[in-house]
Amino acid sequence: MTNLKRQLVWIWGCLMGLLIGTVLSKFGFIDMDFQQGDAFRNWTGSALLVSILAQWALSIGRLVYQKQGAQWDDWVEVHQALAWAVPLLALVHSLQLGYGLLGFLPLALFASLVFGSWVSIKEQSRKWLPYHLVFAAVTLAGSLMHLWRVVYFR
Repeated sequence: MTNLKRQLVWIWGCLMGLLIGTVLSKFGFIDMDFQQGDAFRNWTGSALLVSILAQWALSIGRLVYQKQGAQWDDWVEVHQALAWAVPLLALVHSLQLGYGLLGFLPLALFASLVFGSWVSIKEQSRKWLPYHLVFAAVTLAGSLMHLWRVVYFR
């Protein structure tokens, strides 16, 4: 199994953990109190947002460096390595789906991760790139909106 296929298995495993955690917490089988503290949510949310912003910085850097003739291969490896941390950070931040934006945001994040893995794994990978970019943009916009709502309404 290639490294990228293992990454895809990791992403699907984290997504299943999110869905199972949601179901188990709704029926009262697991207690999510440890994730409800403000300090915990602030630190894990900050780490998740920084990792998402770093992914975007690497992507925008790719456009700049390609125009200057620099090699992008080293940065692709950093982008893919950081993608291993994002689903874990999402699970640590919240092990259950919320309602509205908080339900859609983790699903958009995981969709972006899955399509991003397909860009690296599948033949004709260019056809998956627009889906990856759209879900990544939706994830970034939703994350910034979530940050604004948390800061503004607390």
